[in-house]
Amino acid sequence: MNQFGNLLKLLRNKTGMSQEEFAEKMDVSKNTVQNWESGRTKVSEKHLDKLALLLNISKMTLISEMSMDEKIRSKDIFPYFLFDDEQISIIKTLHLNLEQQELFGLIYLYSPDSISELYLNYVFNDAITKIPSEYICRTGSIKFLCLADELAKVLRYVDAEFLMKVLKLYPNEEFDVCRLPKELICQFINEGYVHYHDIDESELGVKVIALPYSLNYAKSLLPLIEEYEPLHLYDMASHDFTLSNDLPDKFIETMEEIHGKHWIHCMTFELIDRIEKNSESGVKEYYIQLNETGKKLLKWFREKE
Repeated sequence: MNQFGNLLKLLRNKTGMSQEEFAEKMDVSKNTVQNWESGRTKVSEKHLDKLALLLNISKMTLISEMSMDEKIRSKDIFPYFLFDDEQISIIKTLHLNLEQQELFGLIYLYSPDSISELYLNYVFNDAITKIPSEYICRTGSIKFLCLADELAKVLRYVDAEFLMKVLKLYPNEEFDVCRLPKELICQFINEGYVHYHDIDESELGVKVIALPYSLNYAKSLLPLIEEYEPLHLYDMASHDFTLSNDLPDKFIETMEEIHGKHWIHCMTFELIDRIEKNSESGVKEYYIQLNETGKKLLKWFREKE
């Protein structure tokens, strides 16, 4: 689908200009105009101002339409299987349009000391009072309040520093957690969400979307378990953990690198099934293997975007 190219063609036809005439006024080749309208190439930033002037349309509208095409082409690859239904319903709302992003940029500039706590309503409300009046007048007060409301909902869950990082990487695209590249999705799940620490959810009035483990940790752990599963992890005699002599050196070295010498106490079983067996001597032996969620996550890591 080439929504942006179709818009360009429609607006050019309204001006009565042929592709040759339009290309001459844009100071580009006819082939460039054809590529824009077919969707084979994107309009570069340096051409947007002149393009908006010739087509009698705002530059912001052009950027928004280009962003929509990008959004349509990009895939929703978010690993929803890691979250419950309520969390998924929240994750799917974590997107911003370009105007909301512009407002966030102004908050970032005019309230830099508040960035780390914008998820708190009173901090956010104080920050928007510092937005220049010229911007509010240009936007319109009611529209400004609507933009602020939608931005505040996203900032309840998306860390402001992470959001700014993504916007700097993709300044002309609409932010959408579900359509980020896989590496950024992992960063969001690891540290890009708002950390409410020990505050109870009922006190917050919001649903926390954090996972109890790191995807970086899982990315290192899961392939090793798959390679050796079922993996004889430890024996338990008199309530003491005794690491199995069967553990591969590669596994031990990787786990110590991640968690240090006490890694056994840091293992998460959300992605692992633990199998209990009795040895001939009566000592309980514990084996681990990937559970269904662990298998899905490992497959997700390996899939091409």
